[in-house]
Amino acid sequence: MANGTLSAPQGTQNGNFNVMATFDVAVTDFDDKEKVTLTARTENGITGIDFTLTGSGTDYNLFFTLPANVEGSFQIAITGMVTRTGGGSPEAVMAEPLVVHYDNTLNVSATFGTVEYRDNGVVAVPVNFAENVIVPSKTVFAVTKVSGDDLKGIAYRLVGEDTDYELIFEIPPERSGSFQISAIGDAFKVASMVWDNV
Repeated sequence: MANGTLSAPQGTQNGNFNVMATFDVAVTDFDDKEKVTLTARTENGITGIDFTLTGSGTDYNLFFTLPANVEGSFQIAITGMVTRTGGGSPEAVMAEPLVVHYDNTLNVSATFGTVEYRDNGVVAVPVNFAENVIVPSKTVFAVTKVSGDDLKGIAYRLVGEDTDYELIFEIPPERSGSFQISAIGDAFKVASMVWDNV
């Protein structure tokens, strides 16, 4: 029985990537994609996933192509038989399956809720994300004046967790006008453990 090792780049993949298949002996017939089995694990799984297989001897490369705007995970296993260089009968490969996590989505989707005007000049703006995120700072959002008084002296903060956040503005007395809020930063996606633009 030949021994094999599958290895991929560390962490969540966010684009096309390579997986190396290395054998402890040179083999001659590990050139057929059907000798590798992909099994869906989460979300998009293996839908739209493709790969090419190249190499010779002890070292082979599986180059994976991911579709756009998907995330998920799948398992890679060597399930076909190989023949040692120099002859012999085909034999099974002993190799630990490899699980790959990927996130090829471009952005973290967020929507603003209905503005709420509270006592003492407090304005609250709900921000709802499409998935659980960690937003490290209010600077993910930019605030720009549209009309009226200058924004100087207006303090704001971001509070919340998972998908539900709120921007809390404290407006000083005797101020009037309007401002615009826009997303300019990144949020950390909890499920896939990658940073993406909001």
